[in-house]
Amino acid sequence: MAMWAVLGRLQERTEVSDAEGCAACATCGGFMAAPFIAAFLLLVLNIALMVWVGRDATARGLEGATWLILMFFTGPLGLIIYLFARPSGSLERCSRCGNKKLAAAVRCPHCGQ
Repeated sequence: MAMWAVLGRLQERTEVSDAEGCAACATCGGFMAAPFIAAFLLLVLNIALMVWVGRDATARGLEGATWLILMFFTGPLGLIIYLFARPSGSLERCSRCGNKKLAAAVRCPHCGQ
């Protein structure tokens, strides 16, 4: 008889309010989602850096695709390499096509003027 009493108590379920269940689920889900959110933010940052390096390299008369490939495989290290390797100088707008070009450049890398 004592065994049935213990089993009866084990089978009793306590009621959990909707708010408590939601809070428990959000807490667990928040901890589980944090690594995915961090990885997604790093991916977005890497893509933004790749776009900036590609545009800046093209404006400075370099091969933008080469630097994009370097950035794809090396990430932030590629950015450091690019910052040291790129030609220094200010950028200005081309009078013919309106794209940016290196101020010291004789010809625009976009339109050739």
